[in-house]
Amino acid sequence: VVSSTNGWSDRVKASQLVASLLGSAAEVLQGIPADKLTYLTTIEKALEARFGDSHLTQFYKTELKTIRRKPGESLQVLSADVERLMSLANAECPLDSRESLAVQFFVDAIRDDEKFQSLLRALEKLFDNLGLGRKTSLDGIRT
Repeated sequence: VVSSTNGWSDRVKASQLVASLLGSAAEVLQGIPADKLTYLTTIEKALEARFGDSHLTQFYKTELKTIRRKPGESLQVLSADVERLMSLANAECPLDSRESLAVQFFVDAIRDDEKFQSLLRALEKLFDNLGLGRKTSLDGIRT
C-alpha cells in the first residue's frame, strides 16, 4: 500500500525491504550477492525459499503417491485426506484437473483394499454377464 501510494519503483521497494528486514529474515540477505540486492524479485524468491511453504509441495506430492487406506478408516476420511493433499500439492492446477487426479490417487489408495478387490471382481462378473468384457472399463483400474 505504501509503495503504491508513494509510486515506488521495484528498485526502491527492494531497498526499503532490505532496510526493514530483521532477525532471520535479514540473515536471508547474506546469501544474496550485493549487486542483486536491488532486485525485488531476487529478494522475494530468497525469502519465499526460506520461509514459504513451496518446498513442502514435493512432500505433499509424495504423500499423495504413497497414501493408503488405514485399517478401519472410512472412505470419506480417506477421500478428505486425498482432497486436502491435492490442494496442497497442486494448488496451481485447475480445479477440474485436480479432481481428476484426486480420483486416481483415491483409487490407488484403496487398490489393495479387500473391499475394493471384491468390488472389482463383482464388476468383472457384471461386465461378463452383460457381454461387455473386462477390457471395456477396468483396464485403467487394474494393476
